[in-house]
Amino acid sequence: MAPSNDTKGSNPMKLRRVRGGRVEKGRRAQQHQADDSEADSSRRVQTTADDNVTKVQGTNTAGSQASTNGNHGTNHPILLDGGSETIGEGAYQITSSVKVLQSHSDVFFTGPIRVVDKSEASVRKFREDAAQYPVIRSNTVVRCADGKPLLRFIKAGMYAGLVPDEERRKREGSINAIRQLIDVNPPPPPGKDDSRMQQEQREIQKAQHQAFGRYMLAFWLPGGRQRNPPGLSDQSRPKRADSMAKLVQYMQATEWEHSQVAKWISVADPAIHEELHACYQNLGRDKLQHLYQGPSACHTGLALLINRTEDPHKDSNDARDNWTTTNCWGAFTGGYVVYPDLGVKVAMEPGDLSLTRAAVLTHFVEGVEEGERFCHVRFTKENILRPSGKVYTDLAIPCPMIGCAKVCPSGNQLKIHLRGPTDKARREKRSSTYHWLDLEVAKQLVTSSLRQLKHKAAEEGEDAADKNDAQQEA
Repeated sequence: MAPSNDTKGSNPMKLRRVRGGRVEKGRRAQQHQADDSEADSSRRVQTTADDNVTKVQGTNTAGSQASTNGNHGTNHPILLDGGSETIGEGAYQITSSVKVLQSHSDVFFTGPIRVVDKSEASVRKFREDAAQYPVIRSNTVVRCADGKPLLRFIKAGMYAGLVPDEERRKREGSINAIRQLIDVNPPPPPGKDDSRMQQEQREIQKAQHQAFGRYMLAFWLPGGRQRNPPGLSDQSRPKRADSMAKLVQYMQATEWEHSQVAKWISVADPAIHEELHACYQNLGRDKLQHLYQGPSACHTGLALLINRTEDPHKDSNDARDNWTTTNCWGAFTGGYVVYPDLGVKVAMEPGDLSLTRAAVLTHFVEGVEEGERFCHVRFTKENILRPSGKVYTDLAIPCPMIGCAKVCPSGNQLKIHLRGPTDKARREKRSSTYHWLDLEVAKQLVTSSLRQLKHKAAEEGEDAADKNDAQQEA
């Protein structure tokens, strides 16, 4: 029997409801039912567009909560025309079309980051909906109703300040370094947990004798390892000497890209750039080692995607208000970057640059239809940019499940508690100890719990500072 949506007279603490592949309980389920009811009231509109978007017709709901919360349906967000704006100066001055999303920024930047449904049916629906979205092709900024920006697309931003010969030389230098890295150290293939669509895309590229996969080159503290010190990712430390040599050459050849990215962040958001740059330079060459990309760089993580499609997701471990950047190289068609929460997709051509709030925006990459696509994604993790004093000690994280009094000493222990162990004997012996949640749901709950713990620690620190100030004034 399908669960009833009627909550009248029901006890909110006993209400249970399946949403986005997970079971919700209590007032949260009741609230989400109200959200869904509001989102269901939609109207037919004609999406207006200027030179930078393709005109489409679809079903839209202003500020659609369904899309913003990582779910989807027939409701697509409406972007209203907000005129234009000019920022920067000299070679880094741009005038952009402004699009306004009819949602307040609190929808994205307050409360826990909600899980994106990654079931095969949900992924397929996300991709079907994307066919109706307008395509951003020129300078555009998308803002919330209160003015906070969520996405900025800069046409040919990677070439700012460069003369044509210099553009060609630097572009070819990056592409050649990528190809040499692939030849010596092929990218890791999709894992067994990757979606069927990713597996199919890999077979397409394989039939065309092209590489497929993703390198994660970062200084970070992976989720679930909060009791360990941060360090370089495994793929940043190849064991073979020739692989390491090509990786070092690749980082050196793409250093100019990082400099351009940092400059544009400083133009778009000086405060965030200052924080990112200070974090990066404080780590310096001692910590970043061969990943260090010079005195102007600002991101501690670099993902290199080779002809790879990506399923709908949020990079929820990134700093929530941080800018994640994307730029691409190669000759290809397809490979659009899609943002369901905004109801748009971006055509990333060679030399283009996008800045996005990847921690809070659902996004995915469509398959490459023809050619080769090399994509650089630069990011910084929250626990690197703003490390908590409790990160490397016992954390005492309470289980987020209602009615459970379990307290875990680390993110990894909480994940095991929520998901259950993989060892068969332990499953059979202590089955009632665990909640047996889906892996992605467990990871998201761990991230949310760690974030709440950090916010609580920050508030306690502010209270202590205020108390100290009051004592000094007295």
